[in-house]
Amino acid sequence: DAFSNWRVVHAGGTAGAVQLLALSFVWTRLRGHENAFAFLAGGIIFSTWAFFIGPLARAVGLPRLARRVNRAGALVAVPSYMALPLILWCRA
Repeated sequence: DAFSNWRVVHAGGTAGAVQLLALSFVWTRLRGHENAFAFLAGGIIFSTWAFFIGPLARAVGLPRLARRVNRAGALVAVPSYMALPLILWCRA
């Protein structure tokens, strides 16, 4: 069980790094709208960290903290990830 929890932490950290690299690429495509995009980027960054910290908390034996962090990440991630294609589509 502990091994699988640490595998989730490792996979989440790797996926989060890829997401942040993709976000940096998208950011360069939205020049001139940095202020409006900052809230969206902040939401994606927050949720990326939350989906790393949540599994990490579970792996070190803090399941209540893990649930809270994962829920907070989900509450921020859903609108952020839903808005990203809309912003890119409107910008195209």
